Amino acid sequence: MSWENARDYVSVEMRRRIRQFGYEGADIIDLTVGDPDVSPPDWLTDQLIAWMADKSAHRYPTDESLGCRTFREAVADFYYWRFGVHLDVEREVLLLKEAKEGALYLSLSLLEKGDVAIVCDPCYPTFRTNTTAVGANVYSLSLGSDGHSIPDLSSIPVHVWEKTKAVFINFPCNPTGLSAPLSFYQELVELAFRYGFIVVNDNVYSELYYGALPPCSLLEVPDAREVAVEIHSLSKMFSVCGWRIGMLVGNAEVLRRVLRIKQMADAGVFMPFQLAAAHALRNGEAYLGQLRSMYGNCRDLLVQCLRSCGFQVRPPEAGMFVWAEIPLAEDSEQFCEELLAGSGVACVPGSRYSQNGRKHVRFSLSASDHAIREACNRIVKFVHLHR
Repeated sequence: MSWENARDYVSVEMRRRIRQFGYEGADIIDLTVGDPDVSPPDWLTDQLIAWMADKSAHRYPTDESLGCRTFREAVADFYYWRFGVHLDVEREVLLLKEAKEGALYLSLSLLEKGDVAIVCDPCYPTFRTNTTAVGANVYSLSLGSDGHSIPDLSSIPVHVWEKTKAVFINFPCNPTGLSAPLSFYQELVELAFRYGFIVVNDNVYSELYYGALPPCSLLEVPDAREVAVEIHSLSKMFSVCGWRIGMLVGNAEVLRRVLRIKQMADAGVFMPFQLAAAHALRNGEAYLGQLRSMYGNCRDLLVQCLRSCGFQVRPPEAGMFVWAEIPLAEDSEQFCEELLAGSGVACVPGSRYSQNGRKHVRFSLSASDHAIREACNRIVKFVHLHR
């Protein structure tokens, strides 16, 4: 078991590159990381400050790694009103410090050396990295050449299914914004029952959607909790990435195994953060509507700009990223380096998310409207100069 051969995590590497240019006095527009450049709602931060004023709040949090009951009840209520899913507060809801933490503990809990884990391509990179690090084998499940096609589960050979211990999916997809229909989840759950593996969905972008129909949850499939878990987070929902708080829900035995590891590594999340997160989950729909409108406007601006420059791009259905095929001859690593050096706009090479991402890049929508507009102007000038 080793992470020695893994590349630095994508946000760490991107920010290091940006700092190198920043030290030289460059004016950088950072469109790499999904770190919202917008404040959480005042009603949330005001309540957080009030809870922080309670002297008892600074002790170890109630129920430590499991998460306090107030938080777990709010998660269960959110899943019920949003997805129609009933969760057992005691057995099927677990506090996470962040979605990334959940992905790591799930790999440690579900996989052993020689096992197979099926991972979507493109996908949130930590699933592939962790699978390899624990000694398991990755089987890539393609989302198509442009990352916008629902995977064809029938393309996977029976002998692969028979060795599979976990399937890691990421819908709505980071980096492409693709949402999966309930029929896909139904087919996957049927296969999980047949072959005895666990399905893991990273659903952290479920509330940042741009169409009339919101994304669904894997756990909406009847009996899915017997073979599936879902990761979720408040970071992007309420613009609180610095809080580091999320949740793992679903199969009780998987959560028990994760908690066995987790309780050796942490004693929970700061109690006022948990209480504030519960408050947000119960009262945040109006704020989420404002975020969807804001990110939707930025999405439309950036997509229009990229298309005018010759990028092949589909507007994301959900999430806070735009996945685009570059119009120039360079691969994505070279393009990102040249774009940063030539325009001061930073984006992420698609190769960090996909084995087939050499011609794609990912732009974040989490900058301000002004920054997105300025980035568009710079990208247009850069592409025209390099044609």
